[in-house]
Amino acid sequence: MNYITNDTGSQALDLTVNYSFSENESIDVSVVLTKDGNHLDTQDISGTVSFNGYYSTLNVSGLDVDLETNYLMEVIKDSKTIYKGKAFVTTQTLGEYEISNNNYIEQATTTNDFIIFD
Repeated sequence: MNYITNDTGSQALDLTVNYSFSENESIDVSVVLTKDGNHLDTQDISGTVSFNGYYSTLNVSGLDVDLETNYLMEVIKDSKTIYKGKAFVTTQTLGEYEISNNNYIEQATTTNDFIIFD
């Protein structure tokens, strides 16, 4: 799973793609993002994939995504899918990610007075 931000600026994602690169090659691709659970919310974005040894780097910009949401991500080159996976949108850094993100719900507590009938 990849982690992306809701920033519309340029982002780099490390992927393992199904494509045979030549030395120092970069390719132009189409990235299709579909909101998980809502296949009507889809966006197509152009990007560039460059080979970095054992993995590739996808550079994209102009993402219009919702926070704390999963997306299905498909990278297409010449009508062939070279990567398919999931992406999660967050503004938190990956090493310090917290599910609650300092948003706690306080629940009213009551006393635990039990009445036992014999």
